[in-house]
Amino acid sequence: CMWQQRSVDTFLGLPFNIMSYAVFTHMIAQCANMDVDELIFNGGDCHIYENQLDACMEQLSKNPNTVKLPTLKLNPEIKNISDFIYDDIKIEGYESYPTIKAPLSVGL
Repeated sequence: CMWQQRSVDTFLGLPFNIMSYAVFTHMIAQCANMDVDELIFNGGDCHIYENQLDACMEQLSKNPNTVKLPTLKLNPEIKNISDFIYDDIKIEGYESYPTIKAPLSVGL
C-alpha cells in the first residue's frame, strides 16, 4: 500500500498516520485474500516545529528494542471492507515508553 500526504506534522501526526494506514492495509489484504508486503509513505511537507524539538530529541533517545512489537488481530470472518466494526480490530501486546508531551502547532 502506498499513500501520499501533502503535509504532515512528523512528530505528532505521522505516527498516527502510519498506524492507521498499516491497519487499513491489513484490512484490505484480508478482504482481497492477499498478503501484506509493504507500506510506502510519500510525504511532501514533512516538518517538525521548533517547539517540538525537545520532545523529538527525547523520542530519539529511546531504544525501540526494549519493548516487544504488538500483534494486529483482525476478525478473520470479515471478507468485505465495509463490514469491519471497531470490535473486529485488536492490537495485542502493545508496550510503550511513557507519554512524551509536545505542543500541537499551527505554524510558527
